[in-house]
Amino acid sequence: MDARHIGFAIVACGLAACAAQDTKLYAQEKEYVPPQAEAPWKINGEFDKEEYTVAISINGENVIRSRFPPYTPRLTAEGQYDGRSVQTLCMFSTDVIAGRNSGFELQLAQAIVAKTTRTGGNTCEVQVEGQPAATLYF
Repeated sequence: MDARHIGFAIVACGLAACAAQDTKLYAQEKEYVPPQAEAPWKINGEFDKEEYTVAISINGENVIRSRFPPYTPRLTAEGQYDGRSVQTLCMFSTDVIAGRNSGFELQLAQAIVAKTTRTGGNTCEVQVEGQPAATLYF
């Protein structure tokens, strides 16, 4: 293959990658200082709109990965980090229900989430050892 064909192949691959739609939403990183910790923990979250999964990481380590049940805007999950239990309660009105439904079901899900979280958005409450650590917004 000559240089011209290699260049074309690189451009074609680049264009294909640009055309691929990112299906993930990322929460803004939050810091949490657990008792007896030497440094703050950096808590992140990622939601995949195609797989309906939430991943929570601490200091770059995947701690929780769980999938929303069908047609359910609420997800609870647990994991471990640094010998401590980590829990999350996620409430999503958009992208979980909206991706599967429209109309009445979406409005009902949004109303439930809005009443519960008082925001109507997509949130995950992260706790460490049962104590609030961070609220992630997607």
